[in-house]
Amino acid sequence: GTDNFLVPYTLTKQMYYVDGGKKGEFIDILFDAYSARNKKQYNKIFKDMMKEGLDAKTIESGLNSRFKKSGIKETFDVPWTKPYSISAEESEDKFGIKDLSATQYQNYQSQVTSLEKDIIDDLNRMRRGLSEDEYQRRLKAAYEYSTETALEKVAREKYESDKTWINKAQIAEERYGLDPAEFIMFYRYYNELMPPAGQEKFKSGEKKNLIIAYLNGMNLTREEWYYLYKEVAGYKK
Repeated sequence: GTDNFLVPYTLTKQMYYVDGGKKGEFIDILFDAYSARNKKQYNKIFKDMMKEGLDAKTIESGLNSRFKKSGIKETFDVPWTKPYSISAEESEDKFGIKDLSATQYQNYQSQVTSLEKDIIDDLNRMRRGLSEDEYQRRLKAAYEYSTETALEKVAREKYESDKTWINKAQIAEERYGLDPAEFIMFYRYYNELMPPAGQEKFKSGEKKNLIIAYLNGMNLTREEWYYLYKEVAGYKK
């Protein structure tokens, strides 16, 4: 559809403050953009509403009550609403993006952007020999690491990521100065490791040798090497 939701949004903005008494009118427009599946404008309006001082929680409870009224069964498990809304694992009681104030949210967004840029720059330097598919999986991990870490930083002690690999990557950086991109490269390599073609499973010691060879090619300090070997690959010695 060629529906343009930005026009009524901008017109309404000329008359009222987004975070004033008429915020319902703005949420109506956002809801229409969502119902029409206009991802681009939905995101744009959502972000602008936050910039104008409405917090995600208010916007989403407004959207949720409109879902109920309209009989739309779904809530925010549509993937493209995720960066700005309650994701499946962020239930009401768990602190999440929805609980950030507008200022914190902007801080969060800029932290995600800079973390992700650094990691992607590093990944691009190490990308030789990766298939497009492998590269995409590493980019996805970079996004996950950046969003979780940024939320921890902005929310301080209110939020702690429950993703073990991210906690390990953070420890590796804090203790040994290992770049998150290097952690991601090894973490993904380890998880994607398959027996050679035509083999049901690895022969004795074969997997370990591949892991050691990969680590040796990574230009790591002794501490970084052992941390990945023990904490990611799970070898004792």
